[in-house]
Amino acid sequence: MEYQRSPEQGKNIPQLENTGVSADYFNVFCVPFMLYQYDGGITAVADFLLENPIARYSERFPSVEFKDVVTSYNKMAVSRLDEIANELNHHAQAKTLSDECYRALHTEACKLIYGPQHEVDFD
Repeated sequence: MEYQRSPEQGKNIPQLENTGVSADYFNVFCVPFMLYQYDGGITAVADFLLENPIARYSERFPSVEFKDVVTSYNKMAVSRLDEIANELNHHAQAKTLSDECYRALHTEACKLIYGPQHEVDFD
């Protein structure tokens, strides 16, 4: 199945996974994850998200620049990824982001991007 349009119709979504979601989108989760792992845990993540909210998928890949951002194949995953971004940002603003919440949402985002077989190592 082909998920990308030709360049003359707009930019192709980079690093498209079998899920129909771009692996490039994982980059929005990388800095918070590194902070969680190596530099202060959940407090560092929450502080970072206050200054640098996680972009929704459509913000990372605007439809005016990229084509086929949301397709019938990836629609549910993209919708949930947007919800995850909103939830993480909301919890950071409300100062209610917990380890359990962060781990669950980060893991879910990874599985939506890379597939259900993807494992996240928090240790």
